[in-house]
Amino acid sequence: MLPSGLAKANPRGRFTQASAIPNRAVTYGTGLPGHHPEQSRGSDGQPDANTRGNVGHGGGPLNDRTDSVIHFWGNILEGILWLSIAGAILIRNHGKKGLRRGLANRAAVAFFWFGISDFIEVSTGAWYKPLGLLVLKAACVGALLHCLVAYNALNRSPQQGKTQ
Repeated sequence: MLPSGLAKANPRGRFTQASAIPNRAVTYGTGLPGHHPEQSRGSDGQPDANTRGNVGHGGGPLNDRTDSVIHFWGNILEGILWLSIAGAILIRNHGKKGLRRGLANRAAVAFFWFGISDFIEVSTGAWYKPLGLLVLKAACVGALLHCLVAYNALNRSPQQGKTQ
């Protein structure tokens, strides 16, 4: 039970408690993992949309908690994958010279930041929030497309043997 004065009901019937972090409040009954569906009822007494199962995907056995766990671990594993690819590129091209090494280094940097963006996405909940994360991901995709086009151009050039 919350001490008097620390909790207040907001217009949707949910309770907000003051947080130790300035300008941040903890809302209970949002349908997030660990919250009880009984606390997530609207003013009509019916459960809110995000407690009725996985509404965005047609309902079914998945609930918000399962989606949250899948999103969390999926982004962690994806971030590890991109960082591993960046490391593999750097290791494979260590000691090489020429245009291919520079191109490989650019690709490794893009994969590195793309992996970091997935770790950031874990805490923000979406790839497009905040706007800076969307810009970072778009820049990484653009850099990787540039590397792909440049790599294909290198493979078609008559001097490809000299640039390896």
